[in-house]
Amino acid sequence: MTIAPFEVSITANEIVPASSTIELTFTSQIDPQSAQGAIRVTRGRDLLPTRISLVKRGRVILVKLDDDAVGAYELIVQELLSSKRQKIVDYHRLPFSVVPIAGRVPPELRVEHTVRLFFGELQVTRLAPGQENRAGYVDLIKAVHRTKGTPIELAFDERGQRVDVASRFAQVAERRAKKYGWLHETLLHHLERSKEDDSIPIVVWPRLEIPPAPYVKPEDRRSVEPPEGERRVDTAIRRAAAGLRAALQRSKIQMIRDRQTDEKMPFVRAVATPAPTTIASA
Repeated sequence: MTIAPFEVSITANEIVPASSTIELTFTSQIDPQSAQGAIRVTRGRDLLPTRISLVKRGRVILVKLDDDAVGAYELIVQELLSSKRQKIVDYHRLPFSVVPIAGRVPPELRVEHTVRLFFGELQVTRLAPGQENRAGYVDLIKAVHRTKGTPIELAFDERGQRVDVASRFAQVAERRAKKYGWLHETLLHHLERSKEDDSIPIVVWPRLEIPPAPYVKPEDRRSVEPPEGERRVDTAIRRAAAGLRAALQRSKIQMIRDRQTDEKMPFVRAVATPAPTTIASA
């Protein structure tokens, strides 16, 4: 329970970079000795080493986190006294997390999620918080402006420089398309180990060109029938699936009937060999 209100520079469940300093601002002067004993940062039953100091005539307490802190913590303020020996805070608990971030996050932003990624030649790998990689990494951050509530996405490389993470994802996708083409990588690796006359079960999908969110559902009433836009999408999917089956038949690809498959799913199960096959256009 808090007796007198005070402000904290972070909010509950916020993510802060390693080596951060948390500020507690009060309207009254704080007793320095009380501050040292009343404020602690914990992780479960473990106590995190912190440096506590008072500034601005004793009305602001700075809690400097340990440089090696990583993970979920709690800031505990218990039985804090003013310089006049009056109890200002009975008990206050604030959960937060510490995650190393390569770049500098502006103080007006509240970090809600962050992940460290390694962009390889063909894969994007998620690294553990604070994990280093000699080939580099990118810290991807989702934040919100503290006063405006505007969502913001930031990305920093291992040197702390801002990077265009969308272009990095696109480059990996381009390299994968160049290597695998329209084949799934698992199928490609399987083909590399197979003989030309081996029978391999496959799933073939048609090429669908449907714009995102092509129709709007009514918000003021319950939909009794599918919207016209949804019916057009269903028609386009059925035509694409029918065209794919016809093309496979013309190419003499053995198709498999699967009663458990949803009729609305456009893919076709078939059996093929690693030998090159040209599928006739639909």
